[in-house]
Amino acid sequence: MPEDLYSKDSPPQMMVARYLAIPRLDRRSRGAKIHDSASTLRMRLPLQLPIKTFRGALLTLLVISASSAIGQRVTAQQLVNEVAANELKADEEDTSLWMYSARIVKGGKTETRTVVETKQGDLSRLVAVNGTPLGASERKRENDRIKQLVSDPSETEKLKHDAEEDDKKARELLNLIRQAFLFKYASAQDRNIQLTYRPNPAFKPQSREAQVLHAMAGTMVINAKEERLEGIRGRMISDVDFGGGILGHLHQGGTFTLLRKEITQGRWQSTLIDVHLKGKALLFKTITEQQHELRSSFRRVPDDTNLLQAVQMLNGHTTAANARVTGFAENGLLLTRWGPNMQLTSAAYGQGDLIPRRFTCDGENISPEFSWRDAPKEAKSLVLTIHDPDAPGPEGFAHWVVYNIAPTVSSVAPAVSKEGVVTGLGMQGRNDSGKIGYTGPCPPSGRHRYFARLYALRDRLELQPGATYAEVMAAIQGKIIAVAELMGTYSRSHTI
Repeated sequence: MPEDLYSKDSPPQMMVARYLAIPRLDRRSRGAKIHDSASTLRMRLPLQLPIKTFRGALLTLLVISASSAIGQRVTAQQLVNEVAANELKADEEDTSLWMYSARIVKGGKTETRTVVETKQGDLSRLVAVNGTPLGASERKRENDRIKQLVSDPSETEKLKHDAEEDDKKARELLNLIRQAFLFKYASAQDRNIQLTYRPNPAFKPQSREAQVLHAMAGTMVINAKEERLEGIRGRMISDVDFGGGILGHLHQGGTFTLLRKEITQGRWQSTLIDVHLKGKALLFKTITEQQHELRSSFRRVPDDTNLLQAVQMLNGHTTAANARVTGFAENGLLLTRWGPNMQLTSAAYGQGDLIPRRFTCDGENISPEFSWRDAPKEAKSLVLTIHDPDAPGPEGFAHWVVYNIAPTVSSVAPAVSKEGVVTGLGMQGRNDSGKIGYTGPCPPSGRHRYFARLYALRDRLELQPGATYAEVMAAIQGKIIAVAELMGTYSRSHTI
């Protein structure tokens, strides 16, 4: 079973990370606690707001108009105050509950879980570790864990109590954000407004959480039409000492990211939670807090769902997948694998390795070689994509999309030509720079991860050459019968 990632016995830094970098703003999820044996993993989800179309449209017009008019009529600070007030109001009004897939990368291990929200807190089932489905004995242990949790009154009461505490902390966080930062308009694009923020020198932190928050600077993205928080990114611009450094400290440079999207009209959820903090705890123990979580495949469940009903849903989900969900999910897709494990490899780099410079914008910017094996015999076509989830923007950046690859093909040579139809391969779509074919990693800062994924489909796609990544991802829904993944990294400071 996974380690206790966010227990109450965690050092001060980790308690701060749980409170700050993974804010739970969704009252329905009541703490979004993902239970695991005697330990807990708490996730706080953004709340869901009623749509205020007129007011949102007005804000959009104000932002896109002359900057002087913006400053006179709606300041960035006023906009943040309005959005925060809406979030708090909706926290009381929306009672919806959801079931979703979570892919959590922590401490070199990747867990895939199915989560069901309930009024008493959230229940999850572990379905895969490092892409490998649980074996029979592991599934039994998971079943026993869940059974013990829901049948133990002390555990269920603790779940409810912790959820209420999380709800309280989420409200405090919203109020702190309004006080701790100074906001400024940065840009407006489509229906989104981007703000920058920095510490407010007049703010005096009264808690450890506020102390860490006040050391952050970054960007916030707001959907102006609906007055919704779409994302927030922050970086620690100074060290933080607790108790004069005796109790611990966090180093400058730590980051966090929270991204959200509208999963159905008027209802939003977190889709990405990313935390990178480093420091020392009491007794000089070095702490490295790195967590990455992707959530998707949201499905609404009844508003009165209880823990016992959540168990039935989780059992039904496992049975439906024949207990072989390897599940990672992204862009609204739950990716599953049955039968033999399809494998994707590259002669250029291995799993988690740095991508060689020649395949990036700093080199020749050519596509790498890929090969695969054990594709399902029933596959009628294959799709190959490369996607960067760490890129700016809520959807990341698509570097390559190739589709309608014949199932008899088992490799892609390097340096594929940038044409819509490639003989012997298939069709190429447009990357997120708008051009057909491959474009290499080119992260604006830091080290990004690049996921190459191969999808085996039960049908060909009715798409023309030049389709976008989003169009291809939408077209493969309901057609996926297997998937394989290879992740490489790149930062512009390395010179391989």
